[in-house]
Amino acid sequence: MRKTLFEHFKIKNDTADGCMRFALRLSAGLLAALVLLAAGCKGKNSSTMPDVTLPPHGFPADSTDSTAGTSYPTADAASTIDAVPTGGIVHYDALGKEIRGTEHFEQYLQFANFRVFEEGDGTFVDGMVINSYPETLFCAVNIIFTDTMEGGSGAFIASGSMQSADGSFMLKLEPGENLLFATVLTDTALTDKPFTLEFDASVGVQPGH
Repeated sequence: MRKTLFEHFKIKNDTADGCMRFALRLSAGLLAALVLLAAGCKGKNSSTMPDVTLPPHGFPADSTDSTAGTSYPTADAASTIDAVPTGGIVHYDALGKEIRGTEHFEQYLQFANFRVFEEGDGTFVDGMVINSYPETLFCAVNIIFTDTMEGGSGAFIASGSMQSADGSFMLKLEPGENLLFATVLTDTALTDKPFTLEFDASVGVQPGH
């Protein structure tokens, strides 16, 4: 049976469309295969390019958009930081002086106007201590009498503990002048003997509130 002219052209168009669809499918398949092949090659032979390697952790990558003036630690800066002394907390007193030892606060106490006198059968001492520190200081003070011997050494004669105005042997010294007194138990005349005032090391001199 003879096909009409219209049917003849329709068959040719259907054939062309089929060929075109087949070519498109073949191209898509080839493209997918190439992508998979490239991915497989990269996974097996991956490498880092020096010009895009990320900087060490904690340091941002160089950029032309970086803020001007930004700086990072250098070797000199690191050595300066390491040079800061470690090993303890540094303490300062109320006047900003570094406390270096247990005798630090002794520098703020000055003894003045001490006299030794006898009254009745007793020997007594009175005087004052001036506290130049802006806070109350606590301490204990002993007065020690010696008798000078040949060669300049002194032999112990007697001693006593200084007391504050309230009779306490633990001295509470307010800023300014503080009156002190002591009773020395001895049968030896002391009015012409040298003496020294010594802080009790077991108490020290410390600020208090």
